[in-house]
Amino acid sequence: MGKLDLYTSQGLQLLRGKQDPLADRAVKALLAAPEWAVQINTWKDLPTGSLSGMPKDLADFLAFYQVRTWKADGEMVSRAQHFFEKHASVYLTLLGFYSLPYTYAFADGAQVLVRSKRILEDTGRRLDETLFFVLEAFRPGTFMDNGQSLLTLAKVRLIHAFSRYFIHTYASDWDLAWGQPINQEDLLGTNLAFSLIVLRGFNKAGISVGKLDMEALLHYWKWIGVANGLDVRYWPETAKEAFWLEKRIRERHVRKADAGVLLMSKLLKFYQATLPTAVPIQVLEGLIAHFLGEELAAVLSLSKTKLVPSTAYGFLVSTGFFTSSSHLDSYPRIRRFFELQMQEKYGKSMHLQIPVPGRRF
Repeated sequence: MGKLDLYTSQGLQLLRGKQDPLADRAVKALLAAPEWAVQINTWKDLPTGSLSGMPKDLADFLAFYQVRTWKADGEMVSRAQHFFEKHASVYLTLLGFYSLPYTYAFADGAQVLVRSKRILEDTGRRLDETLFFVLEAFRPGTFMDNGQSLLTLAKVRLIHAFSRYFIHTYASDWDLAWGQPINQEDLLGTNLAFSLIVLRGFNKAGISVGKLDMEALLHYWKWIGVANGLDVRYWPETAKEAFWLEKRIRERHVRKADAGVLLMSKLLKFYQATLPTAVPIQVLEGLIAHFLGEELAAVLSLSKTKLVPSTAYGFLVSTGFFTSSSHLDSYPRIRRFFELQMQEKYGKSMHLQIPVPGRRF
């Protein structure tokens, strides 16, 4: 059976009932022994030695990363990392102006996001954490000879599991018609938003992406998916498979919902308040609507008015409209730029923190 045969409404619906048992069990262990959550938040890297002394389910989760046998294609990994290094500023800009709004248009998945008060009340930090996650994932050598970024990927996986636990435990209004929170289909869609959709954004901005680069990045995000608990049997290996998977998921879930409109409104207000140059909200709406296309823009109640000339989209993105810099052409430079931003905003470097049971996260 080819991958395309998996992409049926019936098959994808089954994924809505599947989550990530390994991470979910680890979170239950952390709830019973919160001192381990405190300790994990002090780590600079994943442990490489004995895991004895910690709860078994947490040890099993960490052992997944210790005994990993990555079968990533070295040439494809290197090509994907080189592409990101060359285009990091554009890539991160498109995450903000295309990928995130794209995910808000998926009505069922957006229900999880609005139940996180941090997304609605601390939009800037949540966006910074997303950029940090992607920067960490593309750290040179990842999936080859450098495992440093795997701690961040493991934390993201645990944060997803904590979100599932909190929704199951406290969200009395959760409707199972939406599927299980942060289920395997939603993980597939998010992975596509951070890979395929970003690459579509390059093309919409007038920056051509070749087939080899596209498939190298799909290969790379497969392994990010592995580290994040994604069932990669469904992950596309080719541009054709990615096209059809995204189309099927979009057809199943893009529709108007109060959750998506609220998330989009919060993101627009955050951009308007924080971009280094004052930008009218109509221009921001026009920019995002350009990338999303008419259907998704309407679902998020974005204005159809295009106040930005069509020739300007590529210029705004390629000159760092989101990052306010046009000289971030290598991984070390953009990492340094990001770290300086975090120091200025928060007075310290960015590190993901998993929730500590009993404390406000």
